[in-house]
Amino acid sequence: MCKKIENSLVMIINGKNEKGDIDGNIDFVGKIFYDKNIHNIQEIDDINDIDRFKTHIDYLLEYGQEKYPDVQIFNLLSTNHFYQVIIYFLSVFNNIVYLNISVSKYQQKGLLFMPDEISEKQKNSLFKIAQESPNVSVQILYDLNLNDGNIDLQEFDAMRGSSFEDVLSDYFILMDRKKDIEKKSKN
Repeated sequence: MCKKIENSLVMIINGKNEKGDIDGNIDFVGKIFYDKNIHNIQEIDDINDIDRFKTHIDYLLEYGQEKYPDVQIFNLLSTNHFYQVIIYFLSVFNNIVYLNISVSKYQQKGLLFMPDEISEKQKNSLFKIAQESPNVSVQILYDLNLNDGNIDLQEFDAMRGSSFEDVLSDYFILMDRKKDIEKKSKN
């Protein structure tokens, strides 16, 4: 199991864009805490433990604001927006976003948001993570569109029990078929 994906709330694989992101670079953001013994804020001894109360949306928004300080939308968004809205704007820069939604270390689950354009370096990074994390159950969300403040998207669900790598392979086969059909319909 890839320890970084297991212990992070968010993983972002940078894509090609004009912002200078390193294509295929992986950023792991936010620490996931499986220990649910803290019941109120008075029990926190270390100021860094405040991270226990941050959510996916907190980390996504911070990431967008820090990574793209000159992109105004990240300064206009807040944690009151749906997390998919922030992911949509990250996908505009061709970032792949993975949200760890695991409830325990033993049942790893995630949502994988795919941008419209995915580079070979991103694919390689993604498959490397998948090979290191075969037991992660993943759902792929793609074709994100902003529509009156809401995000429309498509879902790709694999057969139950499929490995992370098998899900990715099936997804990319489907996307290649769609591209072929689109090319044929244009001709």
